Amino acid sequence: MKYQKQIILALAILFTSAAQAADTFYETLKKHGDVRYSYFYHVYKDGSSDKRATRKNYTYRIDIKDVEGVYSGIYTYKTSRDKGSEEQFADNIDGSKQKIRNIGYPHTRMLYHESSNSGYVAIGNYVFELEGVNEDKTDFKQIKYLYIANIGSDGKKIKGINLKTALKSDLYKMVRDYLAEMKGISDAYTLTEKDEASLELIEYARAEYKNRGNAEWKAHQEEKARLKALLGESGGDEVILKNTSSSTIFIADEGSRNKGTTIQSGMTTKWPCDRDAYFQTSTYNGSQTIYETTGLKAYTAGSGCGETIEIQ
Repeated sequence: MKYQKQIILALAILFTSAAQAADTFYETLKKHGDVRYSYFYHVYKDGSSDKRATRKNYTYRIDIKDVEGVYSGIYTYKTSRDKGSEEQFADNIDGSKQKIRNIGYPHTRMLYHESSNSGYVAIGNYVFELEGVNEDKTDFKQIKYLYIANIGSDGKKIKGINLKTALKSDLYKMVRDYLAEMKGISDAYTLTEKDEASLELIEYARAEYKNRGNAEWKAHQEEKARLKALLGESGGDEVILKNTSSSTIFIADEGSRNKGTTIQSGMTTKWPCDRDAYFQTSTYNGSQTIYETTGLKAYTAGSGCGETIEIQ
């Protein structure tokens, strides 16, 4: 009986690990929820028996960016442990503004930065920044930075998630195994017409950002409208909310005390069309950001299924 229990436990761990590895880059970030990340650099080099990493004097928050509801990258926001004030980090990884690619889309395994030949990968409680990515995006030279999702919305460390725990694993093998598995999933998948339209939307958004104000802008707008229409043909169970204000807004379900959905100025997000959305306020008290849901509706359930609704 003892050995039988051990076998069952081992299988449970195996299947759990496999399920986690199958999550895409964005699925993993969404599971992290409203956390901040401890930040480390100089993670031990491949083949070294001396596992180590150096802690930076910042914590980070990561927001997923999108173009008309299609995930295009991330923005990062850092907070100094000394100053306590949050600021947007300069090197944002967003395909609508830079040459950033969703590798393996829609089963995105890596956010790849063409100019620096680097990539971001998210597995379990970790986000990795990789240097020297190979041609098929399944290998790399070094883990340059490690982000650990271990600071809760209350500003307190989450027990059991830390650097010591991370370094007990072979992080290089973890990332390589994940990339190989996800490549297999992507290789077995055939892109649909809507998948291709989603990727083109990001390309057009980047072209618009680069060429904004010149003669090509109008043509890009017209093609973007065509792609949006294609994506919207079967989108009746969701509504796209567009922030037309000049500042970032937060929306959430009624009465929620957790951070809801962030919508940057001019950006959009998908929302279930059968759910009310309420505005949130955010207050930084020196150690954490507190979110409170107001009684003011940003969207009324059932009023815009399959459409784009402007909010401000």
